[in-house]
Amino acid sequence: MPQEYIASLIGLIATTQIHIAKGLQRFGIEGYSSKTSDSDGAKKKKRRLYVFSLILNNGAFLWVLIANMFAPPAAYTSMFGFGLIVLMFFSERYLGEPVGKTRHVGALILAAGTFFLGWAEGTASSNSGGMVMASINVRLVFCIVGAFFVIALPALAMVKKYRASSGILGTIAGLITGVSGACDPLFKSIAQHYRGTSGLLPSTGIGWALFACSIGFGTIAMVLTQVAFAWKAKATVIVPVHNMALILFPPFLLEITLSDYHLTLFHLPGIILITVGMLFLFVSKR
Repeated sequence: MPQEYIASLIGLIATTQIHIAKGLQRFGIEGYSSKTSDSDGAKKKKRRLYVFSLILNNGAFLWVLIANMFAPPAAYTSMFGFGLIVLMFFSERYLGEPVGKTRHVGALILAAGTFFLGWAEGTASSNSGGMVMASINVRLVFCIVGAFFVIALPALAMVKKYRASSGILGTIAGLITGVSGACDPLFKSIAQHYRGTSGLLPSTGIGWALFACSIGFGTIAMVLTQVAFAWKAKATVIVPVHNMALILFPPFLLEITLSDYHLTLFHLPGIILITVGMLFLFVSKR
């Protein structure tokens, strides 16, 4: 079995854990609301679930460190569409949220896209294993990521200043949070394999600096998502755009910056199906 498939399997576990944690957060936060009619005992139970959900969510970063030992981070992030399916069925089964036929169709399309993208990652690297990341062009990564933020952040500020539609606001915010979320595992992987080293944690000073950058990107993704919601950006726009950017940015970036990584014909149907599946899940009427 190619090591990329092991990383993808770890990605499946991680995205399942993260999205179940999100479902529990949505349910548990009610324990802190004075507007609910729950008894004190029920509220305490929900508060405990909320604390557990935070631990579950924040503990998921360990999975990416393990996955990066086996393959470039695109193998890990390619599975994150599956977590949306888990969240949908978890919300339907345990939180009592109705899910229509359109979303079930979207889930099937998304699952097919995830399969194609995961399969593609098994053939994308010329050399199997996480150590292939040691040859990545770090300067070019910084140039591309830096150029994106130089363009995207002022665009977001301008859209907010001139009160553009919530759809445009949500699209730009989703792109920024998605790319930020993708840079988290990407920079962790670079840090773990910097200058030919390989370990669960960085072993060089620059590696630790890159590791700190990854945490910063993860923080940006989390904080900006909440800010965008406070600005009345539509969740039905932010969520699919965020997830598409999170899944699709790593393979395209690696294609440019990593000589041993190449997009394949299997990536194309995966990208198309994931995009269509997410639109079915989040743009359809609730």
